[in-house]
Amino acid sequence: MFKRLACLVGVAFAILSGVVTANAVEAWSEYSWQAGGVAILMPGTPRNVEQPLPNGAKVYSAAVDLGAVYYSVSYSRIAKSLLQKDAAEHILDLTQDGAVSNVKGTLRAKRQFTFGGNHAREIVYDTPDKLTLKQRHYIVDDRLLQVTYVGPLNSENQPEVTRFFDSMRFVER
Repeated sequence: MFKRLACLVGVAFAILSGVVTANAVEAWSEYSWQAGGVAILMPGTPRNVEQPLPNGAKVYSAAVDLGAVYYSVSYSRIAKSLLQKDAAEHILDLTQDGAVSNVKGTLRAKRQFTFGGNHAREIVYDTPDKLTLKQRHYIVDDRLLQVTYVGPLNSENQPEVTRFFDSMRFVER
């Protein structure tokens, strides 16, 4: 079910979550993903996936699928034509609307913030399949970075989910 759901999550123009499965549940450890420009704690060994999109862009993902829950970090390039002054909020609106509508979800919460001087948004939404998704979207230079958790309804505030999101930091690319 997560594989089908993860293929639907994201921005219609730029982002879809890649799906991979961890070989086994492993201890949490920091995953430093230089290509993505982030380091983040993951509950297993993530797999990297490169996925072409219909518009010619690509999504690069590192993800762990534990069956009942799914964790991923992914990014795609933002078209230069979209990178205009004050475009960040518009891009985050498109990202949010695309993510929620692609799974016919119901948005429960959103908040805007900055992280490392970058525009960011956190959203929480539920699907008709009784899953909760929590995502943080960041505009970083010419990239849209997406951090995603998928799990049972109302599980977005569990300690391990908070740990996952709060552990993310930017690294040199």
